[in-house]
Amino acid sequence: MAEEKIITGKQKVIVDKIVDHLNSQGSDMYYESTINICREIHHVIQKESFLNHEEKEIVGQLTPHDIQNLLSYNSSCC
Repeated sequence: MAEEKIITGKQKVIVDKIVDHLNSQGSDMYYESTINICREIHHVIQKESFLNHEEKEIVGQLTPHDIQNLLSYNSSCC
């Protein structure tokens, strides 16, 4: 259980890092639906070289729905 919380915490930090990255690139997420934002984050995880290998291993299996759940907990997103 403790290991699962650590992994979830790491996933949250990485997803927040991606949100910050998207914001810095001028993405206007304020008016987007949460699932569209999650799809964009998922695309970054799967397709872009923004994350290092370790980070990709931690979040690589997340679905857009998983990302939506992570963002629902005290996120700085949107």
